[in-house]
Amino acid sequence: MKIKVKVGRRGQARIVEGLIAITIILVGATSAVYSVALKEGYAGLPRGLDELASSTLSTMLRSGVLADAVYRLDASTLKARLEALLPAGVGYDLSVYDANWNLMTRVEHGYKPTAQTGSAVLILVSNEGQPVSPRIVVLNLAR
Repeated sequence: MKIKVKVGRRGQARIVEGLIAITIILVGATSAVYSVALKEGYAGLPRGLDELASSTLSTMLRSGVLADAVYRLDASTLKARLEALLPAGVGYDLSVYDANWNLMTRVEHGYKPTAQTGSAVLILVSNEGQPVSPRIVVLNLAR
């Protein structure tokens, strides 16, 4: 038994209109969900603080400030750079250790461990022209 469906030009136009409407609704819904997700990430979820700590150390490393300040034990440069990069309301504790986990220097401002914390660790092997001398940089953030 064969079923024949006849769709005239008018029916095809309605199907096309329906598909266009569904596409517009899906794009709008996706945009709304994406914008809400971005706002939630900025609001300070714990995962967001981990990412902020990691990107802060990465930015400082790429600019050359981190390695230079760590090997010179220049706490004032570390503090100034951290305060320039981190948003207001985020406390930090940056500690630098040698290969044996002896504390070399520490910079802290407004860091109070709370329910919302994040951290990142970076290991520097050596500064240019210096003998191999690993430094472990730990950045803890709290909101």
